[in-house]
Amino acid sequence: MIVDALAGRAFINPQAEILRKYDQLDSNLQVHQGVLKSLIGLPTVTRDGVEIKLCANIGQTADALAAANVKADGVGLYRTEFVFLVQDHFPLGRRVVPVLPRHGGAPATGANGDPRSRCRQ
Repeated sequence: MIVDALAGRAFINPQAEILRKYDQLDSNLQVHQGVLKSLIGLPTVTRDGVEIKLCANIGQTADALAAANVKADGVGLYRTEFVFLVQDHFPLGRRVVPVLPRHGGAPATGANGDPRSRCRQ
């Protein structure tokens, strides 16, 4: 069985041609991921010498861990609406915002679903 979530397709008993196509896609993805992994830790500088901070958007713990694993410079956007969705009650802002400093003091931007209420740390 092949499930292609990006294309919204599932193949229960895929024919050989479909299997070859997805094997090639998987192989290409592995190569691409290897190239990206080789970039971790390199300086983030433009051709004209301007340093850039690469920050990750996070919405759950797994995102924060992934950002740390690739040595992100900070949190570009903390998607607090996901925190709200997994609660059985509406958490108060004071219970959400204290999470932001836990990522080692790197810069972070938080949002609670209301575009007027962005906060930056």
